Amino acid sequence: MSAAQPPVVKPSRSPVEEAVAALGCELPDLVSKCRAMKLNHPQEVLPDFRDILDKLNPLLQSAQVAIATLRSPLQDIAEEKGPYESSQTLILLDLAHQFRDGLINLSKHFRDRQEKFDFPEQWLAHLELALRRIGLLVDCGRDPPQLPKALEWELSRALKLVSANRSRIWCDVETRSVWLDGTLLASGIELHPFRFFRQIVESDPEPIPFKKMSGLKGKNQNRDLKDKLPLKVKQLFIAGRRGHSLKLSRPS
Repeated sequence: MSAAQPPVVKPSRSPVEEAVAALGCELPDLVSKCRAMKLNHPQEVLPDFRDILDKLNPLLQSAQVAIATLRSPLQDIAEEKGPYESSQTLILLDLAHQFRDGLINLSKHFRDRQEKFDFPEQWLAHLELALRRIGLLVDCGRDPPQLPKALEWELSRALKLVSANRSRIWCDVETRSVWLDGTLLASGIELHPFRFFRQIVESDPEPIPFKKMSGLKGKNQNRDLKDKLPLKVKQLFIAGRRGHSLKLSRPS
């Protein structure tokens, strides 16, 4: 007799992947349920709308919170594929927002106006088609819910990028030194410029605007702080519309 094979243990997913998968599996079903409604009396639709919104809102909120720190790397990954590409994860959240806002607006219409009203089939059909394009189908029938491979890969890569950036840079508070990939770039940096840079690192991957930085009260000379940083340290971040963010070159 052959020895019994040990059970296959699937790798556990991160809370981010769990939250996005839960939304991605439920959203197509909720859109489909809404498309199937063919009621003649608007007031009869409102309880169904409330049920859908009660299911959608906590899923959408959880997914939003989960990817709050991943938006920048998700956008970077999309840009690597081409200038007109978009993050599939962010598309999913946008479609969920469109659906929720559309239901809220329709609910207001039904409460204020009592006449018959046909569902906007074109809008709902567009939502279904957009969900199919990113691989999300009605009745995924899986427990736990699974994401399409492309979307799963995108999330996994974004999580790795965040982890990789933070593990590559070390800011030593005692010596006010900055290390990259185990190499000392500078030490004995002035206190306020060092605090300025350290908060950029800690905020990664999200940009941080200067006005949200702590410990720099009264130090509103943004350019002066950057100019006082050593050149090798200044080259590790950029300033954009949303604030300062890390921009590391690939490790050699």
